[in-house]
Amino acid sequence: MKSIFEVTLSGRGLWISVDGEFQRVAFRVARVVEADDATAAADRALEIVAKEPKARTLPGKPAPDIVVERVVPVRSMPAVQPGFRFSSDKPFTA
Repeated sequence: MKSIFEVTLSGRGLWISVDGEFQRVAFRVARVVEADDATAAADRALEIVAKEPKARTLPGKPAPDIVVERVVPVRSMPAVQPGFRFSSDKPFTA
């Protein structure tokens, strides 16, 4: 039986256009997914975020590094998935 997990991911090296100039940024995002276990939930969330338009790699630019910060079981799926939070291209600190 599948469970529901909230997976928090962070990334570095995402290239975005800000006022017509390309900048590298860091980001944090959470995704709530259904999976058999925490490992499968982490894999699923990484797959989902890597395909999202905001995390897509720009032509000629390297893909961002994305890591799983935490995986926790939750009771239900949200009506809307949380959005991306961007910062300078440094790791987030708690």
